Amino acid sequence: MHLASLRVDQSKRRASVRRLLVITVGTGLMLSGMVTRVQAKSDGSQKGMSASPEGVLRNLVLAQDVFSKNQGAVLGIDQAGVLWAYPTGAGSQLGKPRAVGTGFGGIDVYPLDGVGLMGQSARNLLSTNKILGVNCAGDMHRYYLMYGGWDDNDLTLRVGKGWRTGFQIVPVGDLTGDTNPDVLAVPPDSGKLRLYRFDHDRFRFPYPQVGNGWQGYRLLAAGDLTGDGRADVLGVAPDGDLFLYPGKGDGSFSRRIKIGYGWKGWDVLSGGDVDGDGLNDLMARSPSGDLFFYKGLGGSRFAKKQLAGQGFGPPGTKRDCSGKQPMKGTIIPLPWHMPNLIPISPA
Repeated sequence: MHLASLRVDQSKRRASVRRLLVITVGTGLMLSGMVTRVQAKSDGSQKGMSASPEGVLRNLVLAQDVFSKNQGAVLGIDQAGVLWAYPTGAGSQLGKPRAVGTGFGGIDVYPLDGVGLMGQSARNLLSTNKILGVNCAGDMHRYYLMYGGWDDNDLTLRVGKGWRTGFQIVPVGDLTGDTNPDVLAVPPDSGKLRLYRFDHDRFRFPYPQVGNGWQGYRLLAAGDLTGDGRADVLGVAPDGDLFLYPGKGDGSFSRRIKIGYGWKGWDVLSGGDVDGDGLNDLMARSPSGDLFFYKGLGGSRFAKKQLAGQGFGPPGTKRDCSGKQPMKGTIIPLPWHMPNLIPISPA
């Protein structure tokens, strides 16, 4: 059996990593009275724009510090190419979505600082988060995110090219300990895993190979799941097994550990602190389009799943590369306030 591998340190595993809870998606129990059902609704503040996402949302990702410090959002793109943000911050609750961008129908987005593991030099008082957008021509642009709002579109910058369709691109936080965000990528024609270090809006050469055998695997940012202050990585195998690759803080990883199974057909969002308690959580979309929240308990342990939303559509929807879509998205400025969260309702 061909398994994904990383260059690992064979030293003794930490005790906190041993105490892992296996996550079973198929049999997780629903906690009564502890979930909120979020449908695609918003305040419709943008003139001439639909008040709710149109059709299936694709490219669901988790981003940190979108609306304010420590309040992130689940981002998704609808069939009209509108980029929506569902605020996080209170358990399994999601806030009412806001339209935060247009023209993203042919673009996939990736939160560059999405897992919240950046050093102080990468975060300042104004601009603390960025997203990368890759269009069908393989051009990569960087868009700025602000506390409480999105910055001027004049700051949007092309930072790469040649990222053709099929590339698996995963911003993973600071893997190397230099306080700058890093990106892992797997090309479509090989299972080689490469590390791209992002520094001042450019990728620093060289791009070292840090793994191989990743054909058929889905790679995910995990944030710090082991509690050691270092960025970790998740991998979903073709058979649905979920593996944790603990980061060492120098661009390498400890030996992988199986922490779950039954994830085939699910869309696992990158890890991050969803509820604002300082511990990284997980969110995942089921084949039926339900969105679930897995509260992080520390030490790579998770509580039973809670329903966070419905009606997001099944995973697997692709971007529109018919040639009719803009090559670059446009960010919609948001007011400087913290969006209200939807009250908890029984399951």
